[in-house]
Amino acid sequence: MVWQFAHRVLALVVAAMVIATFARVLGQHRGDRRLMVPAAVLLVLLCWQIFLGALTIWTYRGITPTTAHVASGALLWATSVLLAVRAHLVPVAAAIPAEPGLREAASR
Repeated sequence: MVWQFAHRVLALVVAAMVIATFARVLGQHRGDRRLMVPAAVLLVLLCWQIFLGALTIWTYRGITPTTAHVASGALLWATSVLLAVRAHLVPVAAAIPAEPGLREAASR
């Protein structure tokens, strides 16, 4: 019973992090499709994951919803890794203030 509660608490933490990540990408990189698409997919997968988690409970751990819930969690993780890799590859010059000397140094 304790692990079920821990699972739900950690799910809330993950949900908060996904929402915060989406908000940050939306606020700072709205025009960058390489970041916006995985961030939006993360949000959709989060909703789907919550639905599947509820369905797993409602069906008393039915095999199909439980399997789909686990697979969806893997997709959520993979999408977050993709977003992290793409965010890491954002050009440094885009993150530097508009000082001409700094832009030139970053482009070398």
